[in-house]
Parts: sequence; structure tokens; C-alpha cells
Amino acid sequence: MPDNKQDRSLTLLYQRHRNELLAFLTRRVRCRETARDLLQDAFVRLMHSERGNVGNLRAFLYRIANNLSIDHARRNQVRGVNDEQALEHLHTDTGPERSAVAGNTLDHLE
Repeated sequence: MPDNKQDRSLTLLYQRHRNELLAFLTRRVRCRETARDLLQDAFVRLMHSERGNVGNLRAFLYRIANNLSIDHARRNQVRGVNDEQALEHLHTDTGPERSAVAGNTLDHLE
């Protein structure tokens, strides 16, 4: 469990860098609310990480935030592909009404 010195250090790090890190994440994900969620996740990961050999906590925090933004983009990319596949399926799939209309049209043309 972190001691008070570590807690104070993390609090100070948060106060000093939250705005610039939020701006960084907002540019990366293009959504302020998502950026806020990722910012919170970044500090939680930092809090639970082993920081013994980390020389520059700010750089380490940015690395965590950047990795989270990459993970977010990958999840959205997969979701986007699935959405596109679903849309293609909707456009190419004929429903019962459309099939009936097409059948009636063919009957009428014959």
C-alpha cells in the first residue's frame, strides 16, 4: 500500500499535468469525454504500477496515456469494421417484402 509521500507525489503529478495530458488525449481520441475517461485510467494504472525504476514520471504517464489511446483506437477500428459489415449485409440482404415485390414485378413482366 502506498505511503503518504507516494500519495502526495501522485496528487502533485496529477495537479501539475492533468490539463496538458487531457489536451493530449483529446487530440488523440477527438472526444473530450473519452479523453477524460482515459486520463482517469492512466492515473489509475500509474498508481498501481511499479514505479521504483522510473526516472521521469511525467514521461511514464504520457506513455501510459498514449498506449491507452492506441488501445481505444484499435477497439473503435474493430467496431467500425463490424458496423460496416452489418451495413453491407443490410444493403445486400433482401427482406420478405422486397422479395415479394420483386417476384410480383417479374410475374407482371412475363
